[in-house]
Order: sequence, then structure tokens, then C-alpha cells
Amino acid sequence: MTKKKRLAVLSAAVVMSAANISNAQTWFEGEAEYECSVSAKKYKSDKSVKEFKSSNPIVGKEYYKAGNIKTEMDLGFLGKITTVFNHQEQTSYSKGLFNSVETEDISEKELPQDYKIDRNIVEINGYKCIKITFYSNGEVTTIDWVDESYNIPYHEERIAEVQKGLVVRSEGSVSSSNFGFSYKRELKEIKQTEVLDSNFKL
Repeated sequence: MTKKKRLAVLSAAVVMSAANISNAQTWFEGEAEYECSVSAKKYKSDKSVKEFKSSNPIVGKEYYKAGNIKTEMDLGFLGKITTVFNHQEQTSYSKGLFNSVETEDISEKELPQDYKIDRNIVEINGYKCIKITFYSNGEVTTIDWVDESYNIPYHEERIAEVQKGLVVRSEGSVSSSNFGFSYKRELKEIKQTEVLDSNFKL
């Protein structure tokens, strides 16, 4: 092989390598629709329990662009909640559930310490998912089924083993001495489409 040919092959290899790196860093852009059900229990001092349940499925929306994620959810009797994860700034904004706009630095968020990843593939509505279970004080708090083929930040990329993926199904619960809350959330549709930057403003 002549020097010119070797140089041409090397140049082509560099270009292809750069293209592969660029493609690997391309974030998914589009929007998704989720269906949710929520329930809450309030335990009174007389040991009676007041229970709230969403009478109809709750529809939520998510938007994805450049690693940013915006989630909008109307939780009925609990009100509306909106969260925005800004990938470039590494900040998370939230509004609703009894608070005005709050900003949180991702580096200061507590890392999920106790979790288990099950890589046995489970197919849910055509999506190939792994299962991630989170625990607190030995009890399950959240279970996510995640399709890793989607280049979307998962848990703000704070879990080293699973930094990217689409949450297809999620179940969770929180409880205290006087209050209990549980939810189920399932993906109904996702589509690749152009998303305006204005979608990520609260």
C-alpha cells in the first residue's frame, strides 16, 4: 500500500470514529405520554384512615431535548407538579405539591445508595426493559423498568451502571407515621419529534 493510500485509509478511519462518537452523544429528542394512578392515606389520631384515590387515570407528559427532561403531571387532588432537569447546568427545578419553584444542584442531591439492578430482559408493550429496585431502610420504595436503547438521562445519570434509558413502567410508595402515598406510572406513547426550547421553562 502506498503512503497516499495509507494516509487516505487513516483519514477515513478518523472520520468514521469521530462520526461514531458524535452519534453516541446524540440525545433523543421527542415527547412521551404516561398514564398514572395515585392513592394516598392519612392516618388520624383516632386511628381512623382517610383514603384518596384518583378516580380516573392521570395523563402526564414528558419532553426530551439535548439531555434535558421536563415532566408534567396533574395528580388530581394533590395538584399539579412540574419538574425540569437541565443537563448542561446540572440542576433540577420543580414546581407544585405545596411549593413554589425550587432549584436543586444535582451534585448536592443524595445518591440512591441502596438499589438492585436485574438485567434479565422483561418485555413490556414491545419495550425491552431491565428492572431497577430502590430500597430505603430495607423496604422497596420504587421499581423502574427501563429500556436502555433510548439515549435519555436516567436518574440525572447519577447511577453509574444505568446512566441512560427510557422509563417504561414505574411503581413507588412513600410512608410515614401519619401519611402514605403510592403510585403507578406506565408509558403509553413516545415519539421522536422536534421540541421547542421554551418547553423547558417553568
